[in-house]
Amino acid sequence: MGQLHFDELYAFLGASKPSGRGADAGRHVLGEIRARVKLLLGIGLDYLNFNRRASTLSGGESQRHPPVDADRLRADGNALRAR
Repeated sequence: MGQLHFDELYAFLGASKPSGRGADAGRHVLGEIRARVKLLLGIGLDYLNFNRRASTLSGGESQRHPPVDADRLRADGNALRAR
């Protein structure tokens, strides 16, 4: 999945249907991930994927989505402070 471009990942996650025990939690997690991928799509980063190292981003790409430490994220996914 890390090799999928964000537009492909968004479609894949939309087609995923958790079932069985934990399906409700799975749907919630998928919804949260889709919301974050949608944000990346909205700022024009659909061609990127998770396997791309941050050091390879162009200046414009990194300005549109600066890296954020995981420990700086609130439960709702919004950054408390970006570097």
